[in-house]
Amino acid sequence: MMRRAPALAALALLALAGCSRSATSRQVVARTYAEPDASRAAGAVAAREQVGAYVWVREGDKTATYTVGEEGEVLSSTEGIALMTSRGVARLRTTTVPVKRSPCAWDADGNELPKDKQARPATKATFVSMLAPEGGVVPVGSDGSGELIDRTTTSEVLGSVGPYLFVRETVTNDFCGNSYDDRGAQVIVRDLEGNVATRIDPTEDEAKKLRAAADRALRARPNVELYDEPEITATTIRFTGDKLAVSYQVSAVTCHGCGDKAYSAYTHSVDLPAPALPKELEPYASAPKAVSAFLAANPGKKLGGYSLPPRGPRA
Repeated sequence: MMRRAPALAALALLALAGCSRSATSRQVVARTYAEPDASRAAGAVAAREQVGAYVWVREGDKTATYTVGEEGEVLSSTEGIALMTSRGVARLRTTTVPVKRSPCAWDADGNELPKDKQARPATKATFVSMLAPEGGVVPVGSDGSGELIDRTTTSEVLGSVGPYLFVRETVTNDFCGNSYDDRGAQVIVRDLEGNVATRIDPTEDEAKKLRAAADRALRARPNVELYDEPEITATTIRFTGDKLAVSYQVSAVTCHGCGDKAYSAYTHSVDLPAPALPKELEPYASAPKAVSAFLAANPGKKLGGYSLPPRGPRA
């Protein structure tokens, strides 16, 4: 497995302290597919309606999902992001919750504040969850439960392809007296087909070359001091038209509070293109005809992701 540096593991806990780690476990869990009857039923509906794909797009600051036919024609649409699995449709939602900020007796320069100036306004946190096909709400990352004080989480859906959903979760610690921007981020990959957190990594040989390339790139930056060998800390996807591209974030430990906050306040990071698509994503290198035809007919829509109709029971 690629993320092996003890130093970076420890820094992840510091940068994202207090947020739930269970939802982002790097353990690979075997998928549990829908029962054959359920998968047959979902597949039969898609076949009857001649569904080619379920495509979600960005339209300004909003998202919408289109059910498209095999020639790219629009069959129906809905606001937000909906993804098909063998269990049925999973719908994403973003929840906003208030975050209290404790009073602060000093200003940013360490000067004592009068009592009537010590209160700090509340902020907001956002969390992404999934309305599961079988019912219930499943957090994609942190769930926002409990009282939130002096720690703000911002969750953002980066994209999806097939059953894989990519969400960035940024956590900012806003304790009174912080002398630097204490912020860190992680990318959560969720396999919606198996309804589990998972990981998508380069091969060992690719990872070695990526670490070497990152080390050169980071050391070429002015006034950057690295304390350890770089490690791969995130996998992200994006689309150029209907073509899938994958990047890896590679990070290295630096001094306390000196980092660029892309991964943590204690690391510098660089994004590098994947030498090749990871094996999990190879089937999605190019979008199917239904998606390509839809995009060609709707050039103003930016592809965020797509999922495919179930085709019956799976091995």
